[in-house]
Amino acid sequence: MPRPAPSLTLAALALSLAPGCAASLGMDRGAVPIVEHAPPSAPATPVVDSATIGEELARRPQLPARPRVAVYFEPPADPATPWRWSYEERRAIVDAGADTHEADLFALPASAVSSRDRHAVRVAAAQHGADAVIVVRGSFVQERRDNGWAATYALLLPIFFAPAQEQETVFVAEATMLDVRNGYLYLTAEGEASQSQQRAHVWVDARDGVETSRRGAVTELARELGRRLARVRPATGAQAATAQTPGAQAAGAQAPAAPTAHDEGRAPDDAG
Repeated sequence: MPRPAPSLTLAALALSLAPGCAASLGMDRGAVPIVEHAPPSAPATPVVDSATIGEELARRPQLPARPRVAVYFEPPADPATPWRWSYEERRAIVDAGADTHEADLFALPASAVSSRDRHAVRVAAAQHGADAVIVVRGSFVQERRDNGWAATYALLLPIFFAPAQEQETVFVAEATMLDVRNGYLYLTAEGEASQSQQRAHVWVDARDGVETSRRGAVTELARELGRRLARVRPATGAQAATAQTPGAQAAGAQAPAAPTAHDEGRAPDDAG
């Protein structure tokens, strides 16, 4: 039998190694001339290119020496959701500032708030004589999946005891403290907890997953909120006067914000 020519052998090898389908996209503007630029000089005042951002930066803290702080527990967005804030959980959050001795926290009745809008919450807090309001929100995610035990369900009896389904529930509780008068953001805090179940399908309890993880999340939120409240200090007389001066907010949009007690990270002495 004649042997194939070497050129045919190389061609066949090249075809066998041909890559699969692939594609790419891109653009460029060709050669770009090099332009020497002088280093820009620092502007006299920071530049704010958004009116909305300027309004936020113009807000100033203005808490009195011992502020009254309303705590609003926002109900679930879906009335059919399988959870609600319990009395014990609301009490834990209201008591989170008990050790600071610098603020009086009280629960804001849900019936006093006309809508979930932030402005409506501030209005209700103002009606109750509050200087600031803490809005507490909660949400959860629940996932289920089958594992290898599901194959035993063909025998019928294992349906009642084989742990063929796994459920993971994660609940997140958040708190945001706003100034009632001008909406200044003083602090945020968050607590998260999860619960895992591995049981037979008929024994997996969705409600228990939400209840257990929510209680854990509220415990963590109360602890974090207490730390944050201890770091918030009432505004000085100069800051309060600046916040009340006509035109101060417009000027604040162009001027750097004064140092405040607000911080977005964890406290240096936090333990994780």
